[in-house]
Amino acid sequence: STTANLFTTAALLALSAAVSEEASKQGRVSSLLQIHIPHNYTKNNGYRHKEALFGIPPYGGSIRQNVYYADSDLCEANVDTRKGFPERAKKNGTMEPWPSPYILMVDRGYCTFVAKVRNAQRSGASGVIVADNNCVCGDTDCTMTPGLECELNEPIMADDGSGSDISIPSFLMHKQDADLVKGLLKSNQPVQMEMAWALPSPDNHVEYEIWTTPSTWFGKNFLKQFKTAALALGGHASFTPYMFIYDGQTAGCRGFDGTNQCYSLCTNNGRYCAQDPE
Repeated sequence: STTANLFTTAALLALSAAVSEEASKQGRVSSLLQIHIPHNYTKNNGYRHKEALFGIPPYGGSIRQNVYYADSDLCEANVDTRKGFPERAKKNGTMEPWPSPYILMVDRGYCTFVAKVRNAQRSGASGVIVADNNCVCGDTDCTMTPGLECELNEPIMADDGSGSDISIPSFLMHKQDADLVKGLLKSNQPVQMEMAWALPSPDNHVEYEIWTTPSTWFGKNFLKQFKTAALALGGHASFTPYMFIYDGQTAGCRGFDGTNQCYSLCTNNGRYCAQDPE
């Protein structure tokens, strides 16, 4: 049934995320993102990236293909495969489509990661690299995009709840490195990259985190639905819940006399808010 499939998918995603998180904590690299062409851009340990929590990576294998930059956020389902970089030969004034097989680089923003990867998958891509457009605060090597504020942490490529039809893998590449690759492609230099995955080696117990919001219907409903999956995992898994909250003091919800200026939106005299007061 649909409900059963939802529980199964949620459980698998939780376990997959837990394996990746545990690997990171123990210093094990579960995946690799590498540039092979041009050769002078190859790094010993590859390039920094985040793995998507959806799609089906070929664990124990790799994808090594030419990269094409869509020059788009790929939020529209109707993907024009005759655009982007490097430029290809033209026929009747229009460039040839991206030649298969290929890895597609797309810009971050304006829609979910799942939507981008789904559109890339439909266009024929074997894998997707999402080019971040924002810097992590304190990263002095990263050049800020005008009009954007830095982020405290690199975003997670989470499933928006509709990613069960995604079969190709995807990474989020840090901005400074993605800018480098985009620069090469836009100057019409061929770029060949590799996306590789180690075989996961979890023990018989995994620990994972669940991040949600305390006030939205979606957050509350997910926890109710996920209960069955969490109980089904039994002693093989345990999780720690976390809630996204907002700083009410910064938003002006905490008055000078310590009173709550935003009422039911916040608690602790306006210090912590369940929804964005702004």
